[in-house]
Amino acid sequence: MIAILCRINNEVTLSFSILGEKNGKKTIAFIVYPAKNGDQLVGIAVASVALGFGGELKVLVGFDVEGNIHNYSLLSHSETPGLGSKASDWFKEGNKGSIKGLNPGIKPLTVSKDGGDIDAITASTITSRAFLSAINKAYAAYKDNADGITSATPKAEPDISDGTTSASPKEN
Repeated sequence: MIAILCRINNEVTLSFSILGEKNGKKTIAFIVYPAKNGDQLVGIAVASVALGFGGELKVLVGFDVEGNIHNYSLLSHSETPGLGSKASDWFKEGNKGSIKGLNPGIKPLTVSKDGGDIDAITASTITSRAFLSAINKAYAAYKDNADGITSATPKAEPDISDGTTSASPKEN
């Protein structure tokens, strides 16, 4: 978690889930992890999922308090071996598709093939779109919950494509 968020000194044990509904069943749409330095919120990490070429692509993305991307980790994927796994590094700082420091609230992250500014992984445009979709969804969860994270009751209800959501506190 420290690699995803910088300057934290709290135990990252308190999180909350944002629940969604799919096919009439409740699902966990996001898990949000606030990061603090003392009592000051310094960032938020959000676990997010999107559908790629071969199935689900799960990411954990860290945002600073302004909503800029600090770092990310590709948690799991079902993409084509040797191609989908490139997302682990492709979007890191210094690479062609770098997203570090970008703020999806200023401009949603999209691949250049779709009119965006991010270079897609060679031969893996669908995976790249899914990865950036997961990042954009994570940002929506961050944005819609940033104010509530500093208080006892998290705020929720981000508008995501696969259903409505509500917040549910969770202890790890």
